[in-house]
Amino acid sequence: MKLSVYTLACPEFTFEQAAAKLVQHGIPGVEWRVGKVTKEITFDPRDPGRFWSSNRATIPQDDVENVAKRVAKITADHGLQASILAGAPQPTELDQIRREMAAAQTLGAFAVRVAAGPVAADIVAAFDSSREAWEAVEDLARRTGVKALVEIHHGTLIPTASATRRFVQDRDPKHVGVLYDPGNMVWEGTERPDYALQMIRPWLAHVHVKNARAFIEGADERRCLRFAYRWCSLRTGMVNWAAIVAALRKVGYDGFLSLEDFTPETQADAKLADFADLFKQILGSG
Repeated sequence: MKLSVYTLACPEFTFEQAAAKLVQHGIPGVEWRVGKVTKEITFDPRDPGRFWSSNRATIPQDDVENVAKRVAKITADHGLQASILAGAPQPTELDQIRREMAAAQTLGAFAVRVAAGPVAADIVAAFDSSREAWEAVEDLARRTGVKALVEIHHGTLIPTASATRRFVQDRDPKHVGVLYDPGNMVWEGTERPDYALQMIRPWLAHVHVKNARAFIEGADERRCLRFAYRWCSLRTGMVNWAAIVAALRKVGYDGFLSLEDFTPETQADAKLADFADLFKQILGSG
């Protein structure tokens, strides 16, 4: 397995700075973010929403093909490999998906991320409708040679590996893949790693690395405790990353482990250093 960093996790860095920092920490892969970019970015290191609102290493979704050319040069000049291109167009936004697939080809990334589909009051209808929409996404992937990945994510149609298997069961693993994110599954959809990975193994294509933990939010009028979740450092959360890596090895996964750390009180440089240190220990111990 190889290390990568999703640039959503390091909003304070420009494209050039992010690439240089990855080289400094011995991380060979980069997962470039695609999203909305404002004309002026004001960065506040204390803002917990800075990852999304003030991200300087985001390829603008409305100019993704042109900017990808510049980012591809930065990637190559630093000797990095683009792991995937991480946008999140809906499966019905085929023109945008096509543009992001073209950008991925420019970057040398094997895959793009596509949203599962919108959640609605009628979950079953939304699930079935989005599964059908993914037929056209699969066709695009087949024609371009760029795989389309769907991410296991809390608050979506596919918060578990079991639901994800049902979602992709009719899709060809050559063209459609699954992004496994056990950090997301702390918030919703926890399944033991050996079970989850066997469920999605034919489609398993990429892994996000982060952590989260529960905390007592308060109590209701009956004095029953109420729990919530928060992002935390890789070493202090509920995900046992050594166990995850062991389970990944059992199913033969040899792709990227890509950092997506949203710990609000820690800045990117420290996160990259800790990620590289921890995972070199974990991968080296296997």
